[in-house]
Amino acid sequence: MISRISQLLQKQRSRRYFNRLVGFGLISMVVPIILISFLSYKITIDNMEKQNSQARLDMLGQLQARVDERLENARVALYSLVFDADIAEATQREDFPLSSQQLMDTQGKLALLHQSIENSYGVSLFFVDNGVALFNDRYIHPAGGDRVGNYPGYGPVGQWHYQSGTNFRVVTYTVALPAFSETPRTYLSIHVSVNAFANILREIDFIDTGDLYFLDTGLQTISSRKHGTIAESQAAAGLEWMSGNTRPFDQWQDKASNVSALYVKSQQTGWYTAIMIPLNETAGFVSNIVWLTILISILAIATGGVILYISSKKLYAPIYQWLKEENYTLEGDAGTKDEWSWLRTKWQGLKEDLQEKEPELRQSFLSALLGGYYAESETEVAVLLQRHQIPEDCKCVAFIVDPGDFLAYNRFKANDKALVHAAIANIFGDLMRHNHLEGDAIRRPENNQTIFITYYPRDIEEAQAYQMTRQITSALIMSIETYLKFPAKLGLGGLRHSVFELRDSYLEAKEALQYRIIREEEPILDIKEVKQVKDRFEYPFDISEKIVKELRSGNRAEVESGFDRFVEVIRLKQYSDQTYRQMFLMLYDAMIQGLYHFSNEAVNELLQKDGYETILAAQYFTEIEQWFRDEWISSCFELIERENESKGTQLIESAKQYIAMTLDQDHSLNLVAEQVSLNPSYFSRLFRKETGQNFLQYVASVKIEEAKKQLEQTDDPIYKIAEKVGYTEQTFRRVFKSQTEMSPNEYRKSLR
Repeated sequence: MISRISQLLQKQRSRRYFNRLVGFGLISMVVPIILISFLSYKITIDNMEKQNSQARLDMLGQLQARVDERLENARVALYSLVFDADIAEATQREDFPLSSQQLMDTQGKLALLHQSIENSYGVSLFFVDNGVALFNDRYIHPAGGDRVGNYPGYGPVGQWHYQSGTNFRVVTYTVALPAFSETPRTYLSIHVSVNAFANILREIDFIDTGDLYFLDTGLQTISSRKHGTIAESQAAAGLEWMSGNTRPFDQWQDKASNVSALYVKSQQTGWYTAIMIPLNETAGFVSNIVWLTILISILAIATGGVILYISSKKLYAPIYQWLKEENYTLEGDAGTKDEWSWLRTKWQGLKEDLQEKEPELRQSFLSALLGGYYAESETEVAVLLQRHQIPEDCKCVAFIVDPGDFLAYNRFKANDKALVHAAIANIFGDLMRHNHLEGDAIRRPENNQTIFITYYPRDIEEAQAYQMTRQITSALIMSIETYLKFPAKLGLGGLRHSVFELRDSYLEAKEALQYRIIREEEPILDIKEVKQVKDRFEYPFDISEKIVKELRSGNRAEVESGFDRFVEVIRLKQYSDQTYRQMFLMLYDAMIQGLYHFSNEAVNELLQKDGYETILAAQYFTEIEQWFRDEWISSCFELIERENESKGTQLIESAKQYIAMTLDQDHSLNLVAEQVSLNPSYFSRLFRKETGQNFLQYVASVKIEEAKKQLEQTDDPIYKIAEKVGYTEQTFRRVFKSQTEMSPNEYRKSLR
């Protein structure tokens, strides 16, 4: 038993490094997990608060927009009576009261307007000289006494005004009559019940922990929806904060009052939509996140500890096996503190073996030098140049050969890549020996390229070195085409006077190679040539905007024409690969943004076309151009046609509503199509499909039906009726007869 324990202790002593490795690994794992958990908790809470606040502000904005829309509809409807002939005649009379017929006609107009407005409490005329109020359902004289107090009065002219009484709570909008008069004789008012706003609040299910308010400009409550979670003192604190705030929307939290307030202010009416929520409502959720974070951290530490021990044991196993084979013991190897110090001694012997791999080490050093690893340490570079026997005192130049997609040729296979690059390097080596020069070839498998470096004697003239470089690169490209049977691209950097500047030549070669996107026919891209003409970045925004506009309208011919112009303009510039790709990506993004009024599913379908990857992966300008023409534009219009067909009924109904609300205008096909954001020819086809009628025939029939009502219900002359339905008198008579087979006068006589 004692012997067994002694063996275990000896084993642990001989594995000191392993034990320390596991211990430090646990510390290195626990600290980041704790930090990450804390940061994750903070980020989660912050994002939750931001998203909740933004969602609430968006909801308030939507509510306010609905309120504004309802008020605006009522206001617009009220103005329809401002120039009404009966109302004008009633308001301009000097004698009073009105005749029975005038009273009935005027009150009928008020009642008609009252019935047309949702949640209307009433429409009234107040006669200034007589103090008489005429409502849509009754006539109130000053002698009426208390009855006057049971009805709202007229409010300030030109703005919505909240008022309440014994039997009513309304908001009122008033206009003065006659219009454009400095001395109004009558006030025309529309009174909208606050039930309209209560209905809007009842339709919202988003808020279940706070109170929602509609407030006028003086922060007086017009309507509210309360859940009983906000005390009066909390509401007062929120209103006090809002009263001193001039921003159109804002949010505020007060820990002392335990309340969070958010509001949106209407730009049309100056009213507020606000919500107040207790701060402690989120405390329970935050507590759950805290405990969940702690639980996840503990599980991560426990799981990580087990994985660390198992992986460390597996990683240590080869070392342990080696130590075992070498009969390593701590006592048996004097001068070693643990197994790692013993391994370092062994490693010293291995370093000698590494000297045999000098060619690979030389390439590795040059690769690091070109990558900028030694940019700040010339002293170290000088030592390494000497160690790897690279000439330091010389001129040098770098160029890059990209064989492109040589796998497209049937004689090559995927596992031939290394063989192809080795063959190119061999050709380069033969050229160096033929010209009695020294050079290096560095394979870059990650981007399928090989970097070549040529060294020239210090005393060679620069022009002669450049000429020799062009001869070598031309011979290299020609040999690749002759022996390997595929075309290659070569990017050539500038000549440098020191190996310490070799990285600059490499970066120029890399930049020159980028210009292949536009210089497709040139096998050698010399940085001197490609930089001769280099304009600043000028994106054709006007052409891009026109393409997007025509895309939204569904005009394919104009989109294709605009794209041709876009390509023509940017082709004239000598930009780099990165710049051209950026310009195409900007156009791609603009077209995507132009289609965001469609459904998310439809836009996501377009995004699955992998436009970014296609543009970034293309080798040449014409590849990107062809993808836009053959795939992208076609996909966009397939989406547009499918989406427009799916909501065709809704679009045509919108067009019909527009026509009905603007009968006094000239409704051309182009005008109405523009109102619903459709191409005119497509709108015409869609209209016929949805209604079974020609567009112009439909417009004529609607206008003539309205004209029939005017001929029947009024004594207006024909030219006035023609104006009301958007025709000249001559056109009206012609269209009316074609629709009814009688003239307007004959139709009016037939009714009587």
